[in-house]
Amino acid sequence: LEQQFRLGVDGEYRGEATSGTYEILFDAEGYSRTRRVLKGEPDGTVTMDVVMRPSRVRVAEGRVHLTERIFFELDSSVIKSDSFGLLDELATSLNDHPGLRLVEIQGHTDDQGDDAYNLQLSEERAAAVRAYLISHGEVEPGRLVARGYGEQRPLQPNTSAEAQATNRRVEFHIL
Repeated sequence: LEQQFRLGVDGEYRGEATSGTYEILFDAEGYSRTRRVLKGEPDGTVTMDVVMRPSRVRVAEGRVHLTERIFFELDSSVIKSDSFGLLDELATSLNDHPGLRLVEIQGHTDDQGDDAYNLQLSEERAAAVRAYLISHGEVEPGRLVARGYGEQRPLQPNTSAEAQATNRRVEFHIL
């Protein structure tokens, strides 16, 4: 049985519930969803403090924007564990937006190294992100397509280490 309650402007909700265990989902625009388990006792009062953090994922303008980058091992398509939380949040967001029927995961590189190698690396990285979202985030495979673009679409000229780092990225475009 699912019920929805709206909190007051003070962030409080007062109401009655039977004793038992409840899973509570806190959801607010611009913030990551937060789940808590509440065990209610008969004739008891329960107070719960919940801290919500701003979402790192935003769906707008034909894209799924991330406020942080996805990191990989050097010269590899192995996703660094530091990026798992971000990818989990991305998966939740994709699952919360079933109207996004097809999302292209785009892998991009800088211009250092061989063109063919960069294209292959970008394809492998996009495929690794897709595989993670499917296996860990339970996103339906048919909703995700992975494609590598290598160094073909830089955001800025590869004239500095900072520019090259900017060009090494994964983007999410709604098709």
